[in-house]
Amino acid sequence: MVVFVAGCPSVPAPDGPGSDDDDVVVEADEDDPSGPECVYRPPGDHRPGDDDDVHPDDDDDDDGDDDDGPVCPVYAEWSAAAPHDGSYALPWPSIADAIAHLPPGCLQIGLFPGTFEEAVDYGGLDLDIASLSGPEVTTITPPTGTAVTIAGDQSAAAALTGVTLTGGTGTAGFGALDVTVDYGGGLLVYESDPTTTACALSANEVDGFGGGGALYGFDGTFSGNLVQDNIAHRTHTGGGGGLRVTSSDGELTHNTFVGNQALGTSMDGGALEVVEGAPLIAFNRFEGNVASETGGAIRSADSGARILTNLFVANDPDGLVLTYGDDGPVAGNTFVDNTLYGITTRTCCGYSGPGPTSEVVDTLVIGSGVHGFAVREGVQALVLSHNDVWDSGTGGYAGMADPTEADGNLAVDPEFVSPFDLHLQLSSPVLSAGVDASGFGVAVDYDGVTRPAGGAWSMGAYEGP
Repeated sequence: MVVFVAGCPSVPAPDGPGSDDDDVVVEADEDDPSGPECVYRPPGDHRPGDDDDVHPDDDDDDDGDDDDGPVCPVYAEWSAAAPHDGSYALPWPSIADAIAHLPPGCLQIGLFPGTFEEAVDYGGLDLDIASLSGPEVTTITPPTGTAVTIAGDQSAAAALTGVTLTGGTGTAGFGALDVTVDYGGGLLVYESDPTTTACALSANEVDGFGGGGALYGFDGTFSGNLVQDNIAHRTHTGGGGGLRVTSSDGELTHNTFVGNQALGTSMDGGALEVVEGAPLIAFNRFEGNVASETGGAIRSADSGARILTNLFVANDPDGLVLTYGDDGPVAGNTFVDNTLYGITTRTCCGYSGPGPTSEVVDTLVIGSGVHGFAVREGVQALVLSHNDVWDSGTGGYAGMADPTEADGNLAVDPEFVSPFDLHLQLSSPVLSAGVDASGFGVAVDYDGVTRPAGGAWSMGAYEGP
């Protein structure tokens, strides 16, 4: 197998319980031979001098005696043969068994590669569940319902790492959620703040909201995940093919959303639907997502979502739709080749407010099929500054005055390195043509390069070449 260790390269490692394979020692950074070593051993294989965070045990003084009780973490391997004690050598045959037999004070569970055919419920505990070998070979697929449920006021200490969640159909009527609608095929978070990293939410499908996952009252972290090929469908009102995020102020960063769909009448947010709250949505890539109604990538409704430094590529019908009372900033993003529109606004259904009042700055909207910006319903109330709208099918703007050449707005070829590389060439006219967006929380570009890299800020997700 391959041991999954954040920050270390993947290398061959011991093959599992009872293996006699030798340790494998490699440098974390091959270009820095003085850097720290990555030592691949079973996480339960603690030796004197080991870092307890990496190889935890209860032998606090390294004298060979168990000071406090059983070793932690506990391990699970689907359908592992008896006997079981939760050790690395004798793992429990399911995650449910591992949870049921956690020793006092231990909340860590390590998963061997395999497909766990069960629905997992954190049961109000701050469980830390992590695969040993990554999401490519470690899967949770439920017989029905949601793959993983975290719903009991859990803190950020509750964690899920390196697992694929697939085949979920969602849960209806959880807490205050509608009993007639299914929520969260792969992941359901309710009034909890877990940390979900390096996971894949793939091929889940719900009749309702959040094909890949539904996060309700979530102030935690969802980062470095792949959300792919999930579907939310419904005959009327629903959305969030990839994720539905409601009344949440959490962070969604460094994720990839690809091929998700919100299908049916009034279905919005192919990749992501955000309703109320003010989550941070930053450093994500949205590509090839589809919504039947609006928001091929993102639909935001009555939220203060901070949409910063993302890539929106080839979403249908648009990259982003802002609706009702949205007022969060949209800064430093790149929109390319979205089917009809780059960014749209919309109000409907008896809404009498002013419409979205978000500030949109330092953003590139390139190659939209019809218009770069469009007010589809309601009135134009966005504040546009230092954006570039170029190569739209029938015009840069619709339903609003064209602001080109005012407030730093441009209509020029941004000169990407290539159609597949959205960095800017050194000759790009949008280099150093932006405005200081630090007040919105922008500090680095999509690559992590400090902004501004030169004398002034650049437009788009990349600060330069």
